[in-house]
This record gives sequence, structure tokens and C-alpha cells, in this order.
Amino acid sequence: MFKIILNNNKSLEINNVLLKEEYGGYETWEAIVADICEVFNMSEEIEFIVMGFGQDKWPVDCMYDLLCVAEDLPKIIMGFSENIFNFELDFYEQGLERKLTFKDKGTFIEIFCKSLTKWTPEPVSECTSKKELVEMILELYRKFILYSKYLCKN
Repeated sequence: MFKIILNNNKSLEINNVLLKEEYGGYETWEAIVADICEVFNMSEEIEFIVMGFGQDKWPVDCMYDLLCVAEDLPKIIMGFSENIFNFELDFYEQGLERKLTFKDKGTFIEIFCKSLTKWTPEPVSECTSKKELVEMILELYRKFILYSKYLCKN
């Protein structure tokens, strides 16, 4: 069953890691998210977990893979509020190279996994309820914000 989770794998310690500000400040959500993901990765306290399609735990990390997902979270969540459940998540880091396509099937969401490597998803699609998908994505976003408040002071 498909899952996407952000976990605190250690006792979360509040520290004074600061986000770097270049060129007088941040201009985009993506720049902020990139720095947060770098802090998560350096802290070794936050674990990004993706599972499903025959693999219990994908080889993902906070530095690149969480970044790919987190950049799209606001757009995905806004889509949910407009009853839009069709979207894609790309895991394009070399070696992983997978694409998840979420398709609204009326009463449920079908998630298709495409691999661009030798790894083959089994099964190639999984289903979840809209409620479960929304809860999973909102919880990922909530934890992303929560953990960033603890690990990033600015």
C-alpha cells in the first residue's frame, strides 16, 4: 500500500541551524524548501519515507527526494480544495527515477508508478480513498512545517 511520510527518527532537538539567505532574501517557495530540506538532511533527525508498489521502503532522502515532493505540496493541497485529485510526483534523482501519477477515479484515487530504471513496480498501480490521500498529504505538509520550525530558526 502506498505511503508517503515524514518522521522524526530521533528525539527532535531544537537547535540554532539558520537558513541561508542569499541575494538579500528568498524569492521563491522553492528556494526556502531547498534550504529546509538541506537542514533536514544535515540534522539526520528527519526521515522521509515512501513505500509501495512492491517495495517496503524506497531509497529516498530529504535532500533531493523530499525537495521534489515538498515543492509541489501547496499546489496539490490547493487542488484538493478545488476537488482536483489528478497530479504527478516525480522522483527524478539518479538511481531512483520514478514517477507517480494520481488519477481521480470518482470514488477513489488510482496511483500509477512508472520506473525509468531496471526496478519494476509490482503492482504498477495501487488505489486509495480520496480521504486517505488528503490526510496523508496534509500530514506530510503539517510535519514539514512543524519540523522546519524546530530545526530552522528563520
